Amino acid sequence: MFYGKSIMLNDKVDEFIKWYYQNMVKKYYTYIDGYYQPLKMRNFIEKMAIWYELKYPDYKVCKLIPCSIADNKSEIDDIYLKNSFYDIETFKNLLSSDELSLLETPRYYKDLLVYVGKNNDVKLYINDGIIKRSTGFSLYTNGKLRDDDIENYHIRDVKKLLKSKKVKLPVNNELFDEIDRIRKVSQQRLKMLNCVMYRIIERGGPRIGPRRALLFAKEFNRSIDIPMKYGVDYSDPGLGRLINSYLNLGGSLDLLCYGGYFNITDKCNYVDIVSLKKLILMLYNETDAQYMPKIKEVISEINENKVPNIKKIKLSKNKH
Repeated sequence: MFYGKSIMLNDKVDEFIKWYYQNMVKKYYTYIDGYYQPLKMRNFIEKMAIWYELKYPDYKVCKLIPCSIADNKSEIDDIYLKNSFYDIETFKNLLSSDELSLLETPRYYKDLLVYVGKNNDVKLYINDGIIKRSTGFSLYTNGKLRDDDIENYHIRDVKKLLKSKKVKLPVNNELFDEIDRIRKVSQQRLKMLNCVMYRIIERGGPRIGPRRALLFAKEFNRSIDIPMKYGVDYSDPGLGRLINSYLNLGGSLDLLCYGGYFNITDKCNYVDIVSLKKLILMLYNETDAQYMPKIKEVISEINENKVPNIKKIKLSKNKH
């Protein structure tokens, strides 16, 4: 029996939507708006996944990361990524302002004035996260920190400095609120992009999905481990080429993958847990060496006696 977080891709999207509602919606929207925000987020995730399918249709995916030995190109083509008609800027131009904000790197408020103290007698003038001027801080901290000690410091560093000097600010203050806001919006963006990748894998199926998601992970700086974990289709004649592309991008030989993930049904709820090293030993042969130079490079480093056997895990019934 498999315990812990579900490995099912759709479940991971659902987990993010719950996180999004609890952290980014619940306290900040009315009841009606709060109901629709998670739906809008889910729709945007789907929209971005579809956009990437248009950017990389099946035949182009197989050209960049071959799905069979017959294909004659095994590495991601950086030139194609940069010159695709469906580039990210084109996509952004088609989005609403609300949708566009989901993709943008969060920024600190340009001008922020923080009041501290019982009589609001401490003022911190902040611009783009940097404290430009401070008044009353020396008196508030009894000299532990002076006003000029924190000027030109980023507010994240000031928070650490306050902690090291054991200076406490009121629990509810704009300084910490702004740091927390940026942290949550950053998390939201990264988690959302992961969900786009999950949908790309799920929508594309056992062969195209992981390959297209690997392209997405490279372009948006997400974990290339995720597409590889879900990309082990034992019947895929180009599986070695997928592994070779993953390793070329800096992938780990120690990665554990879910063998046969797309075979999960109501009647079959087992998946293999197999190491990439084991897969390489299973797949590699000298006749294919010309298509898998990276695998050929590392094959001699793998000691078969130290490679773990394939294990099976059983998924809980409520996980699919």
